[in-house]
Amino acid sequence: MLRKLTPTVLALAIGASSLSAASLAERGEHIEAIKALADRGLRLPAERQAAAYNKAGYPDDGQAKAAVEFYMADVFRSAAPSPQDKEYEAAYARLQPTIEKLVDSAGGKLPDDVKLLLGGGGGNSTLLRLVNDVLRWMDPDQPPPLVMTDEKVEQINRSVKGVIESCKKDYAVAKKKIEAHAAKEEEVWNLPEDSPEAMKINMNAVDLRLDAMRPLYFAHLALREVVSRHAAFTSDGGRKVDPTPANDFLRATLSSEREMLEKWDYEFSDYHPQLKLFMAIIFGEALRQGVTGVSAEDAQGHFFNQALIDRDLSMYKDGKVRDSVAKITLKGWAGLLRWQLDMNTQKSLERGADQWRDFQNRAKNDRTISLSSPDAERQRTLGEIWILAGRLFAARGDQSTAGNLFSEVIAARNVHAFNARKWLTSGSGTPRGDEWAQHPIAVDPTSALTGGKAYMSEARNANPKQQRALYLKAAVGLRSGVLGLTASAYEDQFVDTAPAVYYFYALALSKLDMPYHAAIAAHDGLRAVTARITDKSNPWKDAKSGEWTQAGGMVRNLAQNSLAYISQLRSFTKGNGTDKLFAEIAKMADQIDPELGGIGATFTQADQLVQDDKFEDAIAMLRESGQKFPDHFYKVFGKITNVRLLFATFLKDNKAKSKDAPEKLAKLIDDVQRTTEAVEKKIESDAAKPDLSDAQRKELDNAKKTCTSARISLLINGGRYEDVLTQLGAEFWKKPPTDRGLAGQMLKYLSQAVLESQKDIEKSQDAAKLVALWPLCSEAGVIFKKQAPKVEDGDTVNLKNAAVRMAAAFRMASIQAAKLAAKEPKAADIVDDARRMFAELLGPRLDEKSDPKQIRSIADTLWSLGDKAGGARLYELYKVSLDKQPDLQAYLANPAAVIDPYAAILANRSEFKKPWDELRDLLIDADGFLLAFRDAENVRDLKEKKRDFPAAVDKVDAFMKLIESQKTILAPDQAKTMMEAIGKLDELVDMLATNISVSERLANYYLSSGQAVKAIPLGQWLFNDYNPRDPEYAKIYVEGVLDAVKKGTEIEPKVVAVAREIAGKNAAAVARSAEQRDTYWMSYIQVLELSVALKDTVEIQKNLEYLQRNKSTPRDDLILPPQPGDDPGVRRARDPLAADLAERYLRVFEHVPAIKPVFRVDRLTAGGKAVPVFVDADAAAFAASLEVVDGDERIIVVPAAGAAP
Repeated sequence: MLRKLTPTVLALAIGASSLSAASLAERGEHIEAIKALADRGLRLPAERQAAAYNKAGYPDDGQAKAAVEFYMADVFRSAAPSPQDKEYEAAYARLQPTIEKLVDSAGGKLPDDVKLLLGGGGGNSTLLRLVNDVLRWMDPDQPPPLVMTDEKVEQINRSVKGVIESCKKDYAVAKKKIEAHAAKEEEVWNLPEDSPEAMKINMNAVDLRLDAMRPLYFAHLALREVVSRHAAFTSDGGRKVDPTPANDFLRATLSSEREMLEKWDYEFSDYHPQLKLFMAIIFGEALRQGVTGVSAEDAQGHFFNQALIDRDLSMYKDGKVRDSVAKITLKGWAGLLRWQLDMNTQKSLERGADQWRDFQNRAKNDRTISLSSPDAERQRTLGEIWILAGRLFAARGDQSTAGNLFSEVIAARNVHAFNARKWLTSGSGTPRGDEWAQHPIAVDPTSALTGGKAYMSEARNANPKQQRALYLKAAVGLRSGVLGLTASAYEDQFVDTAPAVYYFYALALSKLDMPYHAAIAAHDGLRAVTARITDKSNPWKDAKSGEWTQAGGMVRNLAQNSLAYISQLRSFTKGNGTDKLFAEIAKMADQIDPELGGIGATFTQADQLVQDDKFEDAIAMLRESGQKFPDHFYKVFGKITNVRLLFATFLKDNKAKSKDAPEKLAKLIDDVQRTTEAVEKKIESDAAKPDLSDAQRKELDNAKKTCTSARISLLINGGRYEDVLTQLGAEFWKKPPTDRGLAGQMLKYLSQAVLESQKDIEKSQDAAKLVALWPLCSEAGVIFKKQAPKVEDGDTVNLKNAAVRMAAAFRMASIQAAKLAAKEPKAADIVDDARRMFAELLGPRLDEKSDPKQIRSIADTLWSLGDKAGGARLYELYKVSLDKQPDLQAYLANPAAVIDPYAAILANRSEFKKPWDELRDLLIDADGFLLAFRDAENVRDLKEKKRDFPAAVDKVDAFMKLIESQKTILAPDQAKTMMEAIGKLDELVDMLATNISVSERLANYYLSSGQAVKAIPLGQWLFNDYNPRDPEYAKIYVEGVLDAVKKGTEIEPKVVAVAREIAGKNAAAVARSAEQRDTYWMSYIQVLELSVALKDTVEIQKNLEYLQRNKSTPRDDLILPPQPGDDPGVRRARDPLAADLAERYLRVFEHVPAIKPVFRVDRLTAGGKAVPVFVDADAAAFAASLEVVDGDERIIVVPAAGAAP
C-alpha cells in the first residue's frame, strides 16, 4: 500500500511492524525515507529504518538492498563517529565493486528508487551531498554562526575529507571518458570545420570537459570556505576547522593538472561559457595556492574575455539561450569578486573595489540587473554579487560602503535579504580606527540613506551595545551621504533624498545621545531645504494640487524633529546660543509650513513642558496660543485635551506624591466633561455651515473623535469603569463611529475597562460586585468579538493588545468566580462563560511565536466548546512546536533507545523494578507486536500491552508518588536523581500523549472539513504505528488505500481486500454509536468503494437496495434539524463532510446501473457561505438566499426562481 507521507514522517510510520504486504511502491517510499534521514545526518533513525527495510521482504529488483547498504556506508563513513566510521568504510569498500558493476551494466535503466540512491550512473550526487554538508555550516552567503560546537567542527572536518575523496574519484572517472573519446577528437582534424559530424564531436568533447570540471568546481565551493574562513569557525571548546587537507588537495591537484586544464581551456572554453566559468574560478584558486605557471594577469584574464564577462550576447538569437548565457556572465562577476576577496591582499581588495565599480557602470544601462528581479536565479546571483562587494569593502575597512551595499539587498527584499542582514550586523571587516573620527568622504546619498535606514532598523532589535554600534554606523554613513548632497555628481538626487538623509542623520545622532549634534544637523538640513523654497515655487509640493509630495512629507518631518531637538536642548542648556538656534529653526519651520513654525513651535514648547511634568504650565501656554491663533481652535483644543489626558495619568499614578492629586484629578475630569460638551456644540454649529472644504470637515471629525475619546479616557483614569462599560455598551454600538480609528480606540478603552474592573474585584474579593458587574463585562466581550473584525485592518488599527487585555480579564473573571462561588453561588455560572470568552478572544490572535502551552490550552478549550476550526488552527501551531522537540523526535525514531537508559536510574532497586517494567511496557512495543495486536481475537491473551501514552501518564504519576514514599530509605542524592529523571520522562510522556490526541483531532477535523489529503498521513501514522484497532484511525487508514486506488497506484488485490475487511469491522463496531455517525458512514462507504475496486458489484447492489428501501441513506442520517424558512423538501447536510460522504455514496451507483439513487446533493451558496442540501433526485432546482430577521442575518433555502412546483 502506498503511504503518502513526507519522507521524514514516513520514516516514523514505516517499520518492522508494517501492516500491509510489501510491494515495489512501498519499497520506493521506504528507500526515500531512509535517504531523507541519512541526508539530514540522522544516523540512528536511518539505521533503524534500514534494519526494518531488510526485514520487510521487499522485491530486490536492481539489487536495491545492496544499494541501501552502500548509500548508508557512503554517507556515514565520513559523518559517523569512531568506530562506526571505520565499519562503514569497510562496508563501502566491500560493496563498491558490486555497485560500480551494477551501474555500468544497467546503462541508466536502474529502478527509480535505486537510481535515487546511486544517481543512475551519472552526476556527482555523493560529492554534492558532502559539499552541502560543509556548506550547511560554512554558508558562503552568511557570516560565521555565533556558536560552533566541537561536534560541528568535527563534522566539517570529516565531510571535507569525504569531499576530497569523492572529487578525486569523480574527476578520475570523467578523465577516463575523455581519454576514451580522444581518438574521435583527433578525427575532427580530417573533417570540414562546419560539418555536422565535426560539430557533434566538438560538442561531445565540451560536454566531457564540463563533466570533468564539475567535481573540481563543486568541491571548490566547499574547500574555498575552509581555506578562506577556517579560523572563524573555531568551536567554543577550541577545536578548529583544519584547512590543511583542503590546501594540500587543491595545490597538488591544480599543480599536476595545470597543463591539462590549460589545454582544455584553450581548445574548448570558447564553445561554452559554463566551461569558461569553471576554468576562471579554478585558475583563480591555482594562483592563491601558488601553482607554478599561473600569474595574477593570467588568472584575472580568465574572467575578462570574450568567453565569459565580456562575451558578446548579441550573437545569441534565441532569447532563452541569450538569457541563460547572461546569467552565466553574472556568475562570472560573482566568481571574480569572490576570488579577489579570497586573495585577501591590499592589491586584490583594491582591484575588487575597482571591478565592482566597473560592474556598476556596466549595469546602469542593463534593465535586467535589478536586485528585485522577477527571475529567481538572476535575483539570487545579483544578491550574491552585492553581498560579495559589501564583504570586499568591509575587508578594506570601508564599513560605510559595505553597510550601504548590504542595505540595498535588504531594501530590495532580495532572496538574500536575510543573509545581508546578518552581514550588516555581524561587524565583519576591520574598521580603520574610530569610524566617527575618520575624515568623511562624499558618497551616493541614495545608497547612504538605504544603509542608514537599514542600520537603524536593525538597532531596534539589538542589545544596548550592538544598538549603539549600529546607530554609529548609521550616523557615519549618513554623514557621508550629507556630503554627497553637495557634490555635483549627485545634484539630481537632492530633492528626492536630501530631506530624508538629514532627517535620519539627525535622528541617528539623537539616538547616540548627541543632542547638540542632532540639533545642528537638523538645522543644517532645514537651511539646505529652505534655500530651495520661495514664494513662487516649492519642489516638494505638487505644482497643481499644492499637496506635499512623498519626499515633501520628509521635509515636514525634518522640521518637526528639528523643533523637538532644539526644544530638548533648551531645556538643559540655557543661553543666547540655544535661543538664537531655536529662533532660526522656528523661522525656517514657519517657511516650510506656517503651522509648524507658529502654532507648531508652541506645541513643541508645550511638549517640552510636559516632559518636565509641568502640565499646568503647558495647558496655560496652549490656552494663550488659542487666543493668538484663533484659526487653529480645534488643533489647540486637541493639544490641550492630550496634555490633560497625560496629566490625568500622572495624577492617577500620583508620581508627584501630592495629597491633593485625587482632588485635581476629579476637577480635571469635570473640566474635560464641560469643555467637550461645549466643543461638541461648536462642532455641530460649524458642521452646518455651507461650502465647507474636505479638509475642514476632516478637522471637525477629528475634533469630535477627540471629545469622545477624552471623556472615556478620563473615566478610566478616574476608576469609573462601570460608567465606561455603560457608555460603550450595546446602545453605543448600534451606531458605531464611522471612523475606524475612533472605533478602534473605543474598543481599546472597552478592553481596558473590563480588565481594570476585574483587577479591582481580584483585589477586593467582592463576590457581589463580580456578579453585579458580569452582565456588563459579558456584553463588552460580545461587542469586542463582533466589532473588532470590522474595525481592525492590522495596520492603522491593530487591536491585538486590546484583545489580549480583554482575554486576560475574562481569564481573571473565571478564576475569581471559581474562588468566590462558595460565598456567592451565582458566581459559579460565570466560570464557564468567562472561560469560553477568554478562549474565543485570544485563540484567533495566537501564532507561531506564542507560548506552546498557551496554544494547547486555548485549543483544548475551543475544541471542547465546539469551535473545531479555531481549535484545529491552534493544534496545527502546537504540532509545529512538538515537531521541534528533540526528545520527542528521538523517541519516535527509536523508542527503546530513548526509554531504556532511564532504567539505570529508575529501576535499580527491587521495589521499583515491577513499576518500571509496567511503565516501559506502555511505552515500547516489540517488533511485529502491532500486527499480532491487530489480528488478536482477545488482546488479553497477548504477552505485552500495546503502547498507551495516556495510561503511561498515569503510570508516571504513580511512579513519582512511589519515589516520594521511599524518600526515607533512599539516599538524598539518589532520590533527587530519580525525581529529576522521572520528571524529564514525565515531560516526554506528556508530549507523546498530547501528540496522539492532537493528531487524532486534526485528522478528524481535516476529514470533516473536506481536507482528506491532510488527514490521511496522520491517520495512517496513528493506525500503523500506534493503534490498528482504533475505529477512528482505521477509517483514515482505509482512506489511504482508497486514495492510492483512485490515483491508479498498483496495489495487490490482497491489500485492497484486507482494507475492505478493516472498514467492514469498523462500520460494525460503531454502527450503534450516535456520536460516531461520521465514522460509521465513512467506513460503510469505504466498503462499497473497495468493493468497486474488487469488481464485487453484486454485493454492492444488494446493499444499496437495502439502504434505500429502509430509508437508511446518508440523506436520512447526516442532516441538520429543519431550519426556519427552508422549503419542506430540503434537508441541509450536517457539515461539509456529510455532503462529501453523500456524494461518494451517490458515485457508487454509477457502477450498478440497475438501481438509481433516490436523492441528490445540491451545493448552494448565499452570502459567501456554502450551503449543501439533500433533495429528492427528481426535485426542481433550489436556491439559497440571505435575509435579515430581527436584525440578524439567516440563510433560507427555497425553490429557485422559475422552478417548476
